[in-house]
Amino acid sequence: TSHNARMPGLTAGTPAWYEKELEDRDALPESSPTGYGMDGEPQPYKHFELLRAAQREWWGCEAYMRVCFLFGMMHLVMAFSYWITLHNIAELGMIWCSNLGAAGLTAGVWIIFRL
Repeated sequence: TSHNARMPGLTAGTPAWYEKELEDRDALPESSPTGYGMDGEPQPYKHFELLRAAQREWWGCEAYMRVCFLFGMMHLVMAFSYWITLHNIAELGMIWCSNLGAAGLTAGVWIIFRL
């Protein structure tokens, strides 16, 4: 059955369109995605260099953002912990569930802070 079936995994080699694409890159290098054919661009892409320069310039802002995001997520989870506690007690009358929800979310905040 593997001789008649034409599906990935059962046929050997690469698809025909892939071979044709490689031949086109050899024949017309300027029409390839990079514009340099099979060899690729001789120097690194410009956007890599621009990103590297931006990272060098903005690293302090990124560190500040990560600290702010950490404390923001911790407060968001703690706010949900307070809400679930009050909701379980006041509206549902589930005292033990409120304790478990608060303990679980507080443990989650502790784990987030320790990461």
